[in-house]
Amino acid sequence: MAFLLSRRSLLMAAAASALPLTAQRAVSKDAKLVQIAWDWLPSSQYAGFFKAAQDGLFEKKNLKVEFTPGGPNSPSPLILLAAGKADVAAGTWLSTLDAIAKGNDFVVIGAEFPQSPGGILSLPAKPIRKASDINGKTMMIQDPSLSVIFDGMIAFAGEKPDYKVIPTGFSADPLFQGDGDGYLCFVNNQPLELENMGMQPEKDFVLATFHELGYDIPETLMVVTRASLEKERSTLVDYLEALLQGWKEHEQDPEKTLSYLVKTYGQDYGLQLDLEKKKDALQAKLTYPPGGGGRFQIADSQIDRMYDLAKLTGRGAPAREAVIDMSLLTEAMARMR
Repeated sequence: MAFLLSRRSLLMAAAASALPLTAQRAVSKDAKLVQIAWDWLPSSQYAGFFKAAQDGLFEKKNLKVEFTPGGPNSPSPLILLAAGKADVAAGTWLSTLDAIAKGNDFVVIGAEFPQSPGGILSLPAKPIRKASDINGKTMMIQDPSLSVIFDGMIAFAGEKPDYKVIPTGFSADPLFQGDGDGYLCFVNNQPLELENMGMQPEKDFVLATFHELGYDIPETLMVVTRASLEKERSTLVDYLEALLQGWKEHEQDPEKTLSYLVKTYGQDYGLQLDLEKKKDALQAKLTYPPGGGGRFQIADSQIDRMYDLAKLTGRGAPAREAVIDMSLLTEAMARMR
């Protein structure tokens, strides 16, 4: 385990427990265990995953799938991956490069959001509308590793980073309480929750999307270890095939999936069916690369942009064929035809 882990990170990783899928049926004794580390709470963001569980698609591939939720007070997914507590972990491009630079042999096999759903919420009195507006501000983030996103935005703007970060939770309430100036969000999450409370864009809050901030980088990368890729390739392809099929079936009857999600996890995580429907409708196109291509695939032009970002932020990056491998997704999609 080469990831630079603090004692606190080690303790958090050791204490983190993957959750079994409530809907998963009994699996055979020889079923392959696949542990997924997310960067957020159970929600419509993972609708296809829950549909695969609901319809037994993982079991059909003889997989026993468990997940570790992310968010505040949770260990970074990449730390769980480095600690052997996850097989597939969510990560940003820069945080993945930082982990590789520390000696971790990580490989990106896809992106949950080839088009980023990210954004920054701010207040009209002190708006953040462009990347350079971040400097001089106090930014609220749910995971310390996410600050690299701001670094990337500012680098693309041709400036050097000069901002503060503080930890925050799932809700944007601290923004309105004056704890900070900017709140990292998903455009299909917190802004919708604010509108659901009767607030209005521009009047009560300002939303700048990552695209508007000049940061067109795929987000929520699917990261694995090279050892897993080499030894368990077929298992990973089976997982991706079931996941892709789950998303395909979810799109045919989204209300069924979301009703199950809210019924199963709504009480613990405050999910509301109508709100999850709105979130789900906004995210669908973001799971595909711009200009066409398969779900979760990262286009060559996007990889070029990712390497531009690495250079601008002073990070070395291994050759793309060594750190980005879309062949597993290609194989999984071919099976579905």
